[in-house]
Amino acid sequence: MSETLQTKNISFEKVGSIEKAKGKTIIVAGLSSGEGVASHMLKTGNHAVPKVPEALTIWRTDRQKKPAWVVSGFDDVGLMYALLDITEQISWGSRKRSPLSEVREITEQPDVSERAILIYTMNRAYWESKFYDEDYWEAYHDVPERISISNSPIDIFLRQMCNRMIVFNCFYRCHSRD
Repeated sequence: MSETLQTKNISFEKVGSIEKAKGKTIIVAGLSSGEGVASHMLKTGNHAVPKVPEALTIWRTDRQKKPAWVVSGFDDVGLMYALLDITEQISWGSRKRSPLSEVREITEQPDVSERAILIYTMNRAYWESKFYDEDYWEAYHDVPERISISNSPIDIFLRQMCNRMIVFNCFYRCHSRD
C-alpha cells in the first residue's frame, strides 16, 4: 500500500497508535479478532467479519471526528486480501483532493474453501513448455497473493476438469516413454 500511496503522491504516516495519527483520514489494518485497534473498532461499530478463513472487510467509519477505513481479515490471508483490495482501489483514484474516492466498503468470504488458477492442458507442447519453465511456476504461485480468484460454479467445474487433465498428462508422459 505504501508504494501505491507514494506513486499517487499521497502523503501518509505510519504510527504506533491511532491517537498519534495526524492525517485527515485514518486507515487501520488488523485482524477482526483479538485486542487490536481494528478488532476494537469493528466490535464498537457492530460490524462483523464472517468467521471463516480468508474472510475480509473494508469498512468506513469515523474515529476522532475523522473518516476512518478499517481494513480487516478473519485471518492473515483475509487481511492480506483486504490490503491488496484497498490498495488496488486507491490506485484507481484520479482526484488529488480525494485520494480514497474509489475505495468502497466490502465484506466478503470465499464461496468455496479452495481457490484455483486454471490452465488448459490438452495442448501437450504448450503444457510442457510451461511445466518445465521455472519462471512460469514462480509467477503462478505469486498470483493468489495479488488477486482474489473467482470461485463460481463454472470455475469449480473447470478446475476439476483441469485436475483430471493434469493427471492424464502426467500419466501419459510417464508411461509413453516405456
